[in-house]
Amino acid sequence: MSFARKKLTRHDVIKLIENRRVDMSNLSARRLSATQVIIEVNNKEGVDVLSAPSNYQNSKLIDLLLHSFTIPEYALKNAISEKQSRSKFTMNYFSFLDSYFEASVQAGTNNISKDAEVPPDSISAWHQHLLKTRSESYVWASLNTLQKILSRTLTYLHGKTSNWPEQVRAVWLALKATTPAKPAHEKTQPLGMYLNIPSDVFHNDELYIGLRYGVIWLLQRLNTQREKIVKNSLVSEILQRNQGKTLNEFDSSFAWSIKKKTSASPDRLNLLSEVLQCIQGDELLTEWQCYSFKKLQPLLGRDDQILPYKDQAELLSRYISEEGSFRMTAKGYGRNDTAWKPLKKWFGPAGSGNRMPRFVWWGSDLISHMALERLLMVWLLASERAQRSGIEKLTLDAVCFSGDRETVIKSV
Repeated sequence: MSFARKKLTRHDVIKLIENRRVDMSNLSARRLSATQVIIEVNNKEGVDVLSAPSNYQNSKLIDLLLHSFTIPEYALKNAISEKQSRSKFTMNYFSFLDSYFEASVQAGTNNISKDAEVPPDSISAWHQHLLKTRSESYVWASLNTLQKILSRTLTYLHGKTSNWPEQVRAVWLALKATTPAKPAHEKTQPLGMYLNIPSDVFHNDELYIGLRYGVIWLLQRLNTQREKIVKNSLVSEILQRNQGKTLNEFDSSFAWSIKKKTSASPDRLNLLSEVLQCIQGDELLTEWQCYSFKKLQPLLGRDDQILPYKDQAELLSRYISEEGSFRMTAKGYGRNDTAWKPLKKWFGPAGSGNRMPRFVWWGSDLISHMALERLLMVWLLASERAQRSGIEKLTLDAVCFSGDRETVIKSV
């Protein structure tokens, strides 16, 4: 049955199959017309339509390539993965003829004959186009697959090479001459080499799983920390007052620096005190806040000089007065201040002007995702589609965020 009067879509073909107007077991029925054929693909419906390039609809080469999807060698012997490859690379070649090669021919001749044949030099032109846009392996697979399709279809239809149509045989010879050698397979480098982790300690799959579990755990922990802080009655009240402000305006109202305690409003001091107490109530937050002090950052990554938790807790306690209000500088207790002794190596004498750095949770972080959360989500999403070939090129600068700092806070 021919449907030559109408160019059919995939939806049309699905309807024809459902209505039993096309029987897929009848291989010749897959050829819908001189310019269209049904192909098998790995999608929900399992079928699609391949159409001839618009300017080469009467080409013997194109007719042969369309016919290749109806022969038993394709329909009955090949797995769906092989069928998918044939469809993909044939579509790529047709697209090239329509969008690139055809345009260059028009530039030289102004028009194309209705019965134009695809010339053999289209293969070298396609090859050069692929080299500019695809990987070495993809280039080889494209040319090799098209050569295989032509060879098997011509053999099925015409037998030995001497019987092949001259014009199509010329294209096959061009393919044979142009197809590069199959690229050598390079063993995948272990991911641990980028993390200074020996491959015999953790394999790639273990590192992927570890990254994902670690990211998910930390995202959940950050969310729990934020919820705990914003549920504080004073914090919640102040957040409510700031509804309607942009994130920039919100950060301005939470400006960190306080030059003198007397210049700070009671609200600000109480808020600082409440948030610091929330930080003190979480061991992980306590550690992060302590390592926010630049003087302690040299200890990061040095397992032999980890600051014990009791010393971390002692450090933060020095920023809460006996009355419970916040202090911007650490309080000292004179010469007999033995609790400060483990910290003296890094901070000098207690009360010597060590100012509290900005809280790890502060400002717009309380109502919007902080930079760490956005980075963690980038890592989580990237782990879904990690391309090992690009790992060496990936840097933190390559991660882009599209956050809008003028987002209006509508509710808390």
